[in-house]
Amino acid sequence: MTCNSDDCRSNPRIMAASSFLSENTVFHDFPASINEWPSVSRFFSEWAGKNECPDSCALLMEMALEELFTNTASYGYPEKNGFILIILFSDPEKKYLQITLADNGIPFNPLKRREPDMTLSVEDMPVGGLGIHMVRKFMDHAEYKRHLGCNIFTFRKYIPEQEKGDSL
Repeated sequence: MTCNSDDCRSNPRIMAASSFLSENTVFHDFPASINEWPSVSRFFSEWAGKNECPDSCALLMEMALEELFTNTASYGYPEKNGFILIILFSDPEKKYLQITLADNGIPFNPLKRREPDMTLSVEDMPVGGLGIHMVRKFMDHAEYKRHLGCNIFTFRKYIPEQEKGDSL
């Protein structure tokens, strides 16, 4: 789907992430607030169901989406209200599903965080970093770029052949 309306052209997140928009995408711009998580979760769950996303894949993708959404909502806009654009993409051949988050908050590449020391006990681990560690481990692809003043984080999960058809 291409966005040609004035609303889309004036939205910096849509402009920055426009290369991710196609006929196989749906997108929604959510207020960057933790209180919006139930709406984000519903948006994702409805899409996952329509795209026959296997339960195991949907669970991992939603966990990663929650981690990235809540972190951006909590820290991305420290001095102003903001928005987080979520783009959901389904591969036409049903090989993978992809989620892109775009925000024009403070620049932050979570993939540059050092891997946590998993040999430490929970009590000894420093706060922060476990969520992005989970995203890296559970997703098959993750990338970050800063474009037109926006953070753009994309992650992808491939659907194992034996799990196709095991949808929500």
